[in-house]
Amino acid sequence: MASTDIEIANLAFIRLGANTITSMTDGSRNATTINTIYGMIRDEVLRSFDWGFAKKRAYLDEKTPNTLAITGVTGANPGVVTYTGTDPEDGDKYEINDVVGMTELNTNQYVIDNVSTVLKTFKLLDTDTSGFTAYGSAGSAERVLPITDNWAYCYDKPSDCLAVRNVNDDPDIKFEMTDDGILCNEQDIFITYTRQVTTVSLFDVSFVSAFASRLAGEMAIAITGSKKKMELNLGFSQTLITKAKTSDAKETKDETNNTNKYADARR
Repeated sequence: MASTDIEIANLAFIRLGANTITSMTDGSRNATTINTIYGMIRDEVLRSFDWGFAKKRAYLDEKTPNTLAITGVTGANPGVVTYTGTDPEDGDKYEINDVVGMTELNTNQYVIDNVSTVLKTFKLLDTDTSGFTAYGSAGSAERVLPITDNWAYCYDKPSDCLAVRNVNDDPDIKFEMTDDGILCNEQDIFITYTRQVTTVSLFDVSFVSAFASRLAGEMAIAITGSKKKMELNLGFSQTLITKAKTSDAKETKDETNNTNKYADARR
């Protein structure tokens, strides 16, 4: 079994009939090529299946909205808000409350734009405040979490989460994974998910072989100019992944049945 990223990389080059490398940054064209795609392809192959070695469980906390303190608002088109707190991002939606003076802003939601993390300002997109009452003091802006009519709760997503497999060990519970978090209609949830694994020694041997062939297929045109080698290696990778899925499912079936799901989720 491979123990380093270089061993996997060189297995890919061997399958292409290409020169091997000494490091991902040795200056060769081969090293530059594989260094560009290695992490992305690894994560794609991890996401492709509920690999036993990458499986993890975690209880999730309900996502806390980002709240900003407002220190000023201009009467302009569009209005510009000065704030303190964790910097927001362009395109986020915030609800403004408790402003003294320019009360027209209160209880309304606004999409923000042109965030300046240096000046600590943002614009209220398509909002003309030039005819509003002059800003006096105070106010807060709380981010509106991406919850729609379809979802009641938004949960923090684990930083190493690549794919959620199920919620509360129930395949019938619906959810949606977004950039902002995991949306669900259940309260107090834990998830089973595929985590991002970067320690090569943890990789299953079937995963290593499938990963190497996928890398070879992705690099084939750039390294050898051969479409045939590309198709051969991509096809071989898919075959290996299919076999690995069958093998992994058999190996983890009994383990899943004998595991206390609540104790495991708290680890």
